[in-house]
Amino acid sequence: MKESRDIGFVFMTLAVGMAVGTKLYLLATFATAMLLVFVIVLYKFNLFSKEVRERILRIQLPVDRDHEAALAEVFREHLEEQRIISLATARAEILQEVVYSVVLKRKTSPKELIKAILGCNDNQKVTLVLGQQEIDL
Repeated sequence: MKESRDIGFVFMTLAVGMAVGTKLYLLATFATAMLLVFVIVLYKFNLFSKEVRERILRIQLPVDRDHEAALAEVFREHLEEQRIISLATARAEILQEVVYSVVLKRKTSPKELIKAILGCNDNQKVTLVLGQQEIDL
């Protein structure tokens, strides 16, 4: 479960299922209607949801380039925080692939970040995963 509110939905559906199993159909109908109203209110007003600003950034650089030095200025300008996740070689050890966990500054768009990185990595591949909260890595 990614969010604790999801566990509440599991328990509520279990309660409705037990009400149906014990032939308390009126209670089950009422509980289902209340759950439906609750879900609609949560969805419409985006209540109790957490804002996930953390993204995954994958950058390919020439293997002889120091990735920290090459990207330091771009990261300072566009990111609030970054943590290296992995460092690996790619394309028969011609390139290195660096994977970061990053949080973009509010004024920075993903396109601006990618454009800035492309200027530092000789136009090699750059990937920014925007939907990390929906992906199990």
